[in-house]
Amino acid sequence: MYTNPNLNYILEIIRFVAFGLCIILNSMLLKMITMHRHNDLGMYRFLLLAFVSADILYGFIHFLVVPVPESYKNAFVMGGHGTWSSRNGIGFIWPLVFSLAFPMLSFNFAYRLVAVKFPFRLELFKDTRVIAGLFAIATGNCLAWSIMSRSTGFDDAESQRYVHGFFTSNGSLHTYMRHDITDIDDYIVVLFWDRGFLNGFHLLFRWDYGFLDGIHWANCIGAATMGMLGSVAYTFMAYAAVNILYYMEKNSQWSERHHKQHVQLFRALVLQAMTPFVTSYIPLGLCGLLPFFGADFPLFSVLVPPLCAFHPVLDGVIMLTTVSQFRQVLIGSQNTLIDWLRCRPQRRNSRVIMIELEDPTGRTTDVIGMRKMTVSPT
Repeated sequence: MYTNPNLNYILEIIRFVAFGLCIILNSMLLKMITMHRHNDLGMYRFLLLAFVSADILYGFIHFLVVPVPESYKNAFVMGGHGTWSSRNGIGFIWPLVFSLAFPMLSFNFAYRLVAVKFPFRLELFKDTRVIAGLFAIATGNCLAWSIMSRSTGFDDAESQRYVHGFFTSNGSLHTYMRHDITDIDDYIVVLFWDRGFLNGFHLLFRWDYGFLDGIHWANCIGAATMGMLGSVAYTFMAYAAVNILYYMEKNSQWSERHHKQHVQLFRALVLQAMTPFVTSYIPLGLCGLLPFFGADFPLFSVLVPPLCAFHPVLDGVIMLTTVSQFRQVLIGSQNTLIDWLRCRPQRRNSRVIMIELEDPTGRTTDVIGMRKMTVSPT
């Protein structure tokens, strides 16, 4: 895998630690979300369940595939260096689960926007047509990523000839990876220019030369489409976030508990959107963009795999530490976590309202304790 055995050893440890934490934290979240105690999350818990399940699926596939992005001149090269190192794993299945976060995050933002702007229309998320529409959007997004990755990176003899020197360099190139020409069929190779970036620009006004003749349009359009899908998702998230903030400030009639829960869920969602954006999407996007201009940054092959592996872990950490319902299970009252691990019924904390009743004789009666009844704000 890596030429430096110590680096290879360290990254393997990080790989197993990230996968273990992903499974543990997100499995805890799955159980907490389904607990009767947290039914005050309302229908939102179903979107949370889908999001957490997607994180577990991504963590599992990433652990099996271990994608490592690299670049060579004007070509983007990526191979799987885990248990599942075939081209189908790196070029079809991994992009599918990697892109699943875009629709999942968008759906969560859409729900939170409806919850603060049109709270009486949340029943729409129970409509089978709405559910089918969300499922179709998520499926279409993931298939688009997989199809683009497969069509641009598979079975292109010209691209493989272009990177032949990359796989036979024998240490003459500045790279952290060890390559073997026999493994070239297990890599996806996306070639943007076969004669260099903007080569032939000076021939623009020559009638006998085609402008930008050396560009691979299909690969450029495919890469741009994948980038556009992610940009559309994050543009919608930004729009929804601005409106959610506006309506949370506008709805001053909310109870303190109602407002607090909205703020916590919104804060967790924003952090869950920004974490993969910074740790995964920007580094991987730069890995794909730099070869277009003929640039290279070999250190990305070391940084990107562990960063991508940790974003589902950070999603779990954010939810467990930001939302009070989940945080109380971990750091709440004594034996709460022990009861949860043993599947015992959760203790319910009841607020007591002290009411003094005065009888007709003027004497004050005994104080009556009443359990506070709550309604789901989400």
